[in-house]
Amino acid sequence: MDSEGRVKPAPQDKIMIPLLLAYLATRPLDDDRGISEGGKNFVGANGFGLIGNIIGLAGGSPNIATGIGAYGTAVSVYRRWIARGKDVLFVRDTRIVVEATPRESAVLKPSIP
Repeated sequence: MDSEGRVKPAPQDKIMIPLLLAYLATRPLDDDRGISEGGKNFVGANGFGLIGNIIGLAGGSPNIATGIGAYGTAVSVYRRWIARGKDVLFVRDTRIVVEATPRESAVLKPSIP
């Protein structure tokens, strides 16, 4: 709810964020020679936050970093595509204004036999 009392769902990028996390999760398994192993592991474990980055960097294994990144990607997909939204609670006696807009189609009239 904003300062004027309007309630809107938070915008979520349902496609780009999971795709980006999936791409980053595969980076530790790449054979690029210009990037260090620690750097690839740090980037690959991005999907699980700072703790995942630290574990991916300290673990030293690209498989661990990829696993952490894949887990973060799965959580992101679940939260954006499968899980239900949060409930909105209004305190008692909250004024709610319902605004109706005209329909684009014609109103159906009952047929009288």
